[in-house]
Amino acid sequence: MRKSYSRIFLCGAHSVGKTTLLTRLAKEPVFKEFRLETELARQVIAEQKLERADFDHSKHPNAFERLQVDILTRQNAVEDTNSQEGLAYIMDRGIDPLVYARYYLGEEAYQRLLLLPCTTRSIERYRSPFSLVVVVTPHPECIQEDGVRISPKLADLQAFTDCMTNTLKDNEINFITIEALNLEERVRVVRDAMNRAPLLQKL
Repeated sequence: MRKSYSRIFLCGAHSVGKTTLLTRLAKEPVFKEFRLETELARQVIAEQKLERADFDHSKHPNAFERLQVDILTRQNAVEDTNSQEGLAYIMDRGIDPLVYARYYLGEEAYQRLLLLPCTTRSIERYRSPFSLVVVVTPHPECIQEDGVRISPKLADLQAFTDCMTNTLKDNEINFITIEALNLEERVRVVRDAMNRAPLLQKL
């Protein structure tokens, strides 16, 4: 038996520093065997040659919902592959597409995503004792306009984070929260969680 999580999901609104945290965690010895899965949403948007106006949730709600389905499907495929290959990994996303649908489109869109088979598999994975789900909270210092994602405003990011924690609780997914801004403190929170991990037998 070994003491560790084998899957880490960094969740949160855009512009909270998830990818920066993932990149920094990769330098820690405890994560040297972990595969890094990053920027999957950007990959989907780029492959579909979408601009932000194409999936504006207020003007094109159906396109916005389809994008969340596509991102969720891609995430699940990556998760399935890593699990089948027995690989430990860190991903800078988790339940995020469900939260985007719920927060920006409402309960009906959220419920439609919940019914997807890939959602069921992902939620089961997030509930697993082998998974560490981390919610990163927003800070104004992290906010950046990138021209791709929804234009970030602090109050909106904070409300999105509240929606995320409620969605995790609704789906009975355990999680820890990182409220610190300092990158090294964020790393410490994840590292400490790894050190407190239960005894696990296999992936």
